[in-house]
Amino acid sequence: MKISKEVKVGGVMILSLAILFWGLNFLKGNDVFRSHRTFYGKYNGVDGLAVSSKVLVNGFKVGKVTNIFLAKDQTQVVVVFDVDNNDLVIPKNTIAKMISEDYFGTKAISLIIGDTNATAENKDTLQTEAQSSLTDEVNKQVLPIKKKAESLISSVDSVVIAFRAVFNPKTNESIRQAIASIQSTLKNVETISFGLDTILGSKNSELAQIVNNIKVVSSNIKKNSYELSTIIKNVNGITDSLAASNITSVINHANGSLMELESIIHKVNSGEGTLGMLINNDSIYNNLATSSADLDKLLKDLKENPSRYVHVSVFGKKDK
Repeated sequence: MKISKEVKVGGVMILSLAILFWGLNFLKGNDVFRSHRTFYGKYNGVDGLAVSSKVLVNGFKVGKVTNIFLAKDQTQVVVVFDVDNNDLVIPKNTIAKMISEDYFGTKAISLIIGDTNATAENKDTLQTEAQSSLTDEVNKQVLPIKKKAESLISSVDSVVIAFRAVFNPKTNESIRQAIASIQSTLKNVETISFGLDTILGSKNSELAQIVNNIKVVSSNIKKNSYELSTIIKNVNGITDSLAASNITSVINHANGSLMELESIIHKVNSGEGTLGMLINNDSIYNNLATSSADLDKLLKDLKENPSRYVHVSVFGKKDK
């Protein structure tokens, strides 16, 4: 059977297209003759992640990223990746974590295998998580150091300003005077301490006697603690009795009596009443004294000459 040129050309074209298709996919990292499972993940950002980026499980490559596009809401980025290992069990709670593969910012997807019994199916959307980039980690580590450095620089500036203020001529002179004053004070303290040592050395026997006396007093207090307790209890009883008694009314009554006495004394001093007139008026006193003297004379004359005042007649005869 003779094959026409057209059929040969068509067969070559089909074969060429097949080889071209396979070659393009091979260059992209896709093996069209190998089965795989496709999964989706949504991320807030995919800096450094590209098509053909690795998909890893515990650092072992199990697939690659096949497509990246913007979600419909334009707030997240959808990443499509294939897992070539069909024997790998991927639970539904597996996390597709975007990590930094090296120090140059190359990204990859690391599958953190979950622990649920439910298995993720082909074209399922997995949970996602993004690891901080190396720059972010460095910034996190450097930022506290930067703040401390700024604080240290500020402190150094303050110290420099303080040194400048301290070491000007006026301050230097003040510091010298202060040091001289301190030295003088120390000398005085040394002299005082020497004097105290001398006094204490000469009074050691007296101090010992005072200490012995204090010991004796404390011993007596300890021995008579029961009597002291009794006295304290009696004092407490007296104070309780005084507190329970109506002292306020007694004091008020005494105050009233004193006020009345003061009023009486004031009236006497002002000459009111008989007692006031007697005390303040000399004529009344003189008259009373004269009357008393006359009465005394009369009584004396009555005793000496009763016949002048009393007439007694046995026969009833009256004298002329």
